[in-house]
Amino acid sequence: MPTHSSLEPVEATTKAIDALLCAIEGNPSAGAVAAYRAAITRHGRNLIETAGAEALDEARERIAVLSPLAAEERREIISQAWAGLKSEPILTIEGTVPAVSTLHLQRAGRETSDVL
Repeated sequence: MPTHSSLEPVEATTKAIDALLCAIEGNPSAGAVAAYRAAITRHGRNLIETAGAEALDEARERIAVLSPLAAEERREIISQAWAGLKSEPILTIEGTVPAVSTLHLQRAGRETSDVL
C-alpha cells in the first residue's frame, strides 16, 4: 500500500492515464495511439520519480477498475507501456531533477551530447 505522501501522485497519474485510455478506446489513428502510449510511459516514469516504483501497481489497478468492461485491456496497455520501467536507472544530480539516462537517449535516437 502506498504511503500517504504517494497518494497524490498516484491519483494525478490515474486521472491522466484514464483520459489517455479513453482516447485510445475511441479508436483513433495509429499515430495517435502511439503518441498516447508514449504519454502513458512518460506518466509512469514521472510516477516512479515522485512516488517510487511500487506506486506503479497501485496506479495500474486504479486505472483498470475505472472501466470494468475494459479493465483487462487497460491493464495490458499499461503493462506494455510500463514494461521495464521499474528496472530503468534514474540518474540524479544533487539539487536537480532526475537526469535523462544514456539508455533513454539511445532509445530516442539522440546523442548524449545533445542534452549534456
